Amino acid sequence: SNVNAARLELKLFRDAAAAAHMKDAAAAAHMK
Repeated sequence: SNVNAARLELKLFRDAAAAAHMKDAAAAAHMK
């Protein structure tokens, strides 16, 4: 259904955002 598709899209978006955040955090830690 559209609801399931929206939930999956939101999950993928949040997963991608979390991955980008972790990447930025790792880069910031490496720069110190």
